[in-house]
Amino acid sequence: RSGPLDYTAGAGVQINGGASVLRRISPELHGKVVRAALPLGNIRSRAKPWFRSGTATNPFSTLLEINLESAIKSAGGDAEEALIVDGEVQAFTIMRGALQKILLEALPSTT
Repeated sequence: RSGPLDYTAGAGVQINGGASVLRRISPELHGKVVRAALPLGNIRSRAKPWFRSGTATNPFSTLLEINLESAIKSAGGDAEEALIVDGEVQAFTIMRGALQKILLEALPSTT
């Protein structure tokens, strides 16, 4: 690193399968990340149309909408077993800086 980590910079990220893997590696660290994150239930992809369509209250058109729990249950098998744990979908959104801070604090000290 060239300087101190700026936890306030950056954007949000989605941790989906990664949350499930993190839970297997360290349930304690997984818990810290989940407490700092928000559950991700749906994904919606929208676009502003090139031509006038839509309304003044909704100028966007929906390209894709997915309910993650339904999609995971529909896939079934290993996907469902890994991504739904104790009834909780292992899909979250978290600010990049908050995630980095949690992970950095979990590293062993160098002294």
